[in-house]
Amino acid sequence: MTSTSAPATARINRFTAGVVGVVAVVLAMSLGGALLPFIERSLSHTDEFPWLADEPVEAVAEGDGVWSAAGSAHVRLPAGLRGVPLAVELLELDGGHLSLYLGREGVADDYPVFAGSVWDDDPPQVIAGFDDSELWVKAERAWRARIVAPELTELTGEVRGRGDAVFVYHGEATSGTVSWVGDASLYLTGYTIEGYHPLATGELDEPVGSRRFVWQETPYAVIQVEASDELSWTLALDGEDGR
Repeated sequence: MTSTSAPATARINRFTAGVVGVVAVVLAMSLGGALLPFIERSLSHTDEFPWLADEPVEAVAEGDGVWSAAGSAHVRLPAGLRGVPLAVELLELDGGHLSLYLGREGVADDYPVFAGSVWDDDPPQVIAGFDDSELWVKAERAWRARIVAPELTELTGEVRGRGDAVFVYHGEATSGTVSWVGDASLYLTGYTIEGYHPLATGELDEPVGSRRFVWQETPYAVIQVEASDELSWTLALDGEDGR
């Protein structure tokens, strides 16, 4: 029987949670006209849809970039955390994970988009925040998290690496190719103004491979590679360096 390491399990959990989060938001938005009145009546005061509450719970700003709440809550982002990538590090949570959603401040009837998830003992999760973003945290238990603006490497042209990596991209490309060599899984994820986007997956039974990927036009994108150190990968965006 093939065993799965803790880091690999965390990657799979996060990737799966991301796909489920995207599907849930799409369904809610697609059926919003029929379901929203019911949701507002029955769930507006629960942790499931905190942005529908008559009086949303505000996370407590403890200082040094740390926020906390007893469950789902709204995080009021300061000026220094607007229009930049956000790194969310989970400090305290009794099991499970935090689901992160980004809405647009001051825009009526705007349904927040799923932006990513952060699990206990994981490295900080980087998501893409924008000038009018407001952050919602969905959680079933009390939590504490640190939210900062990380220093990320700008993705330009073609880049090669091993293991995990996170880049920020401010160019005009919206597509590219990821290729890899190694007996391990690879997950490529994009974070844009539209939220979380699974871009490509490399499976264990495919030690050499490549995938095309695409995302929608956005002011900037955060591109995350999740892979073990045994796997080498190459990431190349279309239109960069003559491609």
